[in-house]
Amino acid sequence: MSLKGDIDLKKSTTRDEITETAKKLFLNKGMDNVGMREIAAELKISVGNLTYHFKKKEDLAEEVMFRLSDSHKPLKPCNTLSELDDCIVFSEKFNSENAFYFKNYACFSRQSEKIRKRQLETFNNSTDFWKETFLNLNAAELILPEGYGGQYQTLAHNLHFTKIYWQDRLDVEQHMGLVLSRFRTTAWEMIFPILTDKGKNIYLTEIIDREEKSR
Repeated sequence: MSLKGDIDLKKSTTRDEITETAKKLFLNKGMDNVGMREIAAELKISVGNLTYHFKKKEDLAEEVMFRLSDSHKPLKPCNTLSELDDCIVFSEKFNSENAFYFKNYACFSRQSEKIRKRQLETFNNSTDFWKETFLNLNAAELILPEGYGGQYQTLAHNLHFTKIYWQDRLDVEQHMGLVLSRFRTTAWEMIFPILTDKGKNIYLTEIIDREEKSR
């Protein structure tokens, strides 16, 4: 490898270490409570060294958020309830593995316009996924037609933000000493009322069984 390649690799590795450290601190202390000095201290480097890679916290927040966003491609609309359950399980796992972001969702949004726009793009992709899934399942006679104009969209929005703020809910439940809820269970509780009799039968005989076996 060339000398330039060695330098580029070292720079990339350092940026990786910085972003991973920032994620850990954001998770444990809250993004608003973590500054560049604290990140540098955790890494045992100077603030000057840190700002060589990221001039300000806004730049670091963008890097962290965009890496996460780029790793999660939009889900493909589902045609069966089993496919939908797989997507819900994936979303629950993704949320848990990236709690540092979801616990600080609003904080990230305040960091920069670029982050806010990426979050809006993700919101639109999520809404499209749910709406197209509902239309597909309606065509398969698994969910009911809309009871009013925009019902699918409203449910899509509610499911999206339920997932976004799920980590906050878990924090409150833990603080109150309650049994922690599962996003998977809650998502299906929100969808169940619009299932047809055929869809409810599949849910009660197949999906619940899958969920119980996964516990």
